[in-house]
This record gives sequence, structure tokens and C-alpha cells, in this order.
Amino acid sequence: MDALDAAAGVLAPESGRRVVLILTDAEDNSSRSDPEEVRDRFARDGTMVYAIGVKGDGGLLYANWLALASS
Repeated sequence: MDALDAAAGVLAPESGRRVVLILTDAEDNSSRSDPEEVRDRFARDGTMVYAIGVKGDGGLLYANWLALASS
């Protein structure tokens, strides 16, 4: 989630359409960023997010990924 938060910061000043493509195993490696705050940031900035899950039974809750991708 920290990487997504960093991506949001990098993309925020850019003009035009912004898209983030996530390839993930959905396992969080001790991120400090809150998934809801990151989702809200992408939504507020108008950044589209697409997530492709590769594997990850023990990772981030599906509801969090769905909410992030739906914003």
C-alpha cells in the first residue's frame, strides 16, 4: 500500500488522465499507509486504478482492493 501512496504523490501534479495498474500478490509487506486513505486520494485526484491479482490468500482484504479499483 505504501507504493500506491507514493504513486499517488508522484501522479498528483500531472495533468491529463492518470491511470495506475497494480500487479499484486495482495500480500502486504508491513505498509504504513491506510488503504482507505489511499483509495480516497486516488478518487479525489481522479486517478483510475486497475488491479490484477496474481495470488494472495493471506493478503489485503478483497473488499479493500475492490473499493480501491472502484474509486
